[in-house]
Amino acid sequence: MRFLPFVVLAATLAACSESTENDVPTKRDTGTGTDATSTEAAADTGTPLGDTTPTDGGAGAIAFNEISGDDDFIELVNTGSAAVDLSKWGLGGENSDGGLGSVFEFPAGTSLAPKAYLLVRAKVTDAGAGPTADCGDAGVSTCFQVSWGISASRGETLRLLKPDGSTAVTGVLPSTVPTGKSWCRLPDSTGEFKACTPTPGAANAP
Repeated sequence: MRFLPFVVLAATLAACSESTENDVPTKRDTGTGTDATSTEAAADTGTPLGDTTPTDGGAGAIAFNEISGDDDFIELVNTGSAAVDLSKWGLGGENSDGGLGSVFEFPAGTSLAPKAYLLVRAKVTDAGAGPTADCGDAGVSTCFQVSWGISASRGETLRLLKPDGSTAVTGVLPSTVPTGKSWCRLPDSTGEFKACTPTPGAANAP
């Protein structure tokens, strides 16, 4: 396991040890299907993710930083200078008709520290309801899990939703990413998206 000089979540460790029933994230089913595939994404030939870096009350900016269809993970990053409260924010993938499949909801108290990463492992059959230390070989101490997968062969459109259901940021994984590579920002956190070596929960590398 490699050393990672960052904290994935500012408040998740506390949530792990002091969680209540109200702290457990739920899955909002706003559509059908578990492998949300976008026909628009499939037509993408390598254009950088068409996302913005939305702010949460001026506290910070959350962006998609890395997506892998082969290894099934999503990495978010806080590019701002202050922690961002992600309580009740949702994460889901589009179906071919543009609607959303199952949406994972982050629990109350989830906060992403400035310059930190949040890792979500996808296609986990027995995905738990809350933050977990079962992060595969990513080498991070805390992550989240979802049961739905990310399509590498057909591309994928992902959405991060605010608590009111509005889309905060959208990310597109093109179907043209080479096998064994992820789609990540280079330079890390701020650059355009390119194919790169998978680094879940850590700074992106060419």
